Amino acid sequence: VMCELVCDMGPDFMQRDKADGYRVDVQKVRDKAKPNCPPQFIDLALACCSEDPEMRPTANDLSWLLRCSR
Repeated sequence: VMCELVCDMGPDFMQRDKADGYRVDVQKVRDKAKPNCPPQFIDLALACCSEDPEMRPTANDLSWLLRCSR
């Protein structure tokens, strides 16, 4: 959802398939990001899509990071 917000695109934009391991196309997200979107928010959205669950931020991490970015 955060990547959809970053790029101002619907869920079809983030279609992934089994052939590439359902990976998020990081470069596509960065290329399509709205020009006024803070780079930190893009990085956070992509961190939430990490293949490694240990690398994804927790809900508490997200809350803290979003509050600090105001």
